[in-house]
Amino acid sequence: MIDPSCAVPDAYVAIYDDPPVMLRYEFNSDCDQCSRSCSDCRAQPCGLWAQGVSGCGSLHLTLSACSEPGGQGVCLDMTGSDPHYTDAAGKRWPMPQLLGDTNSTGSEQANGAVDLNLDLSLPNGSGGTRHLPVTVHLCALIEGVLVLCK
Repeated sequence: MIDPSCAVPDAYVAIYDDPPVMLRYEFNSDCDQCSRSCSDCRAQPCGLWAQGVSGCGSLHLTLSACSEPGGQGVCLDMTGSDPHYTDAAGKRWPMPQLLGDTNSTGSEQANGAVDLNLDLSLPNGSGGTRHLPVTVHLCALIEGVLVLCK
């Protein structure tokens, strides 16, 4: 579980799309009514948070955030059974991945406030991938995994 003392009141996910957008709201609208101390919304503190794994110098982050309350506007939801990114034009991109390297965290593990520069990979359905730079400033639990590195 994310460190309950973690507090990032100005948490955001900035996606440098065209146009750039700031995601500041939890995708799950039930959390809009919660205080920072509640623990029943997705079994995590309310507000923006992320979970991730790192290994061999790479980082894979999972989060859920929207530009407007109640799951409206631009949304990146990677936590449900149907992960997707919905852009400003309303296009829905399935199976997004938020990737980076452990140099952006300073270590392979974190439990608390993080500032990360990542890459949002969006498969376009025709064999290609669209890449967007992303900055995240929020609470995160990033765990290192032991894997054989090539």
